[in-house]
Amino acid sequence: MILKLAWRNIWRNKRRTLITATMIFMAVMLATVMQCVQRGVYDRNIDNLVSYSTGYIQVNAAGHHEDKTLETSVAFTPELIEKIMSVEGVKDVSPKIENVGLSATDNSSKETLILAVDPKREAGSTKLDQRIVEGRYFNEKDNAVLIGSGLAKRLNVSAGDTIVLLSIGYQQASANGLFPIAGVVELASPELNKRIMYLPIAAAQNLFLLGDQVSSISVLLDDKLEYKRIAAEIEGKLGEEYEVLHWQELVPELAQLAEGDKTSGKMFMLVLYIIISFGVFGTVLMMLAERKREFGVVTSIGMKRRSLAIIVVLENLIISFLGAIVGMILALPVVNWLHTSPVSLAGDMKQAYEKLGFEPVITANFYPDVFIGNASLVFVIALLLSLYPLFKISRINPIEYLRS
Repeated sequence: MILKLAWRNIWRNKRRTLITATMIFMAVMLATVMQCVQRGVYDRNIDNLVSYSTGYIQVNAAGHHEDKTLETSVAFTPELIEKIMSVEGVKDVSPKIENVGLSATDNSSKETLILAVDPKREAGSTKLDQRIVEGRYFNEKDNAVLIGSGLAKRLNVSAGDTIVLLSIGYQQASANGLFPIAGVVELASPELNKRIMYLPIAAAQNLFLLGDQVSSISVLLDDKLEYKRIAAEIEGKLGEEYEVLHWQELVPELAQLAEGDKTSGKMFMLVLYIIISFGVFGTVLMMLAERKREFGVVTSIGMKRRSLAIIVVLENLIISFLGAIVGMILALPVVNWLHTSPVSLAGDMKQAYEKLGFEPVITANFYPDVFIGNASLVFVIALLLSLYPLFKISRINPIEYLRS
């Protein structure tokens, strides 16, 4: 009976109920879409940068992270692979050789990030073969390179041209050679596109005189969110001669940038929900003022204050529940649209994103905790705001309320 009374009461003043519910669902929808976009953009760009360079987890020789030279390389042995693969959640491993050098043509030269990969493993993990925009993908026996589209433009070269690569090999040996360009790759990270050049791992080992050694081993994961646990377990299985780092330790500036942006997003959410709280509180005050005579009548004929308080709280919760549910439902198609059809940026916004090394697109991912969190926050606000009518109802003077 109490629930039925509460339901009927909220529709006695339809305009007030609809205004309050609309205010709540707009807040929930805006907050949900904004958080899904914010996290979606960062997750996409973190994945773009990390997947094609360091990997979510990297296994190195001890001290390699501080002294990134070929002297601190590691042997890619079956025993080491077996230990890493024995950890639950590890999908595969991918050996990599990372170095810097100078790529040159007859007319120009540019500093280059040289990344040697296993062509088969890289195609299976990062789908690098699907990023080819010109030419072809290389194989294990090729003595050819793949070049980023941005670097190709800066050097004015294309697939089929030959490029000179100058660098320093193992134990400071000179490493240089002529390499045909097998293909041009278009990566999602603008910063990588301008600098990167891929070599097959065998060709790089010959170029840098590394034998069977590699700079690092990237660990591919079944679930990227488990990177901290998996990194800790791999570290426990390997000895002190190895170091195991996850992406936040490998690219700390990216992690700090993401964390700082999340903090600013939380401040915006706080302001938004403070505004909504005042709006809902205003509705509560109007409701109490309009129904003073009603409260005086029902209490004078015997209704307990506790029952009346429960009815008022239920009214507040029902309106909040309706607003939150509608907000989540309306947020779903917006998030899905941004996920399936990312919006490309242009002009100043595009340049700002590219300066950060981000792909200039607005996208979103579906995060259940965001939807549930915003709905839960609405209920917490509704419960807190219900304390005021509880206080007022506990002090009802039926004679005074009947005269109002």
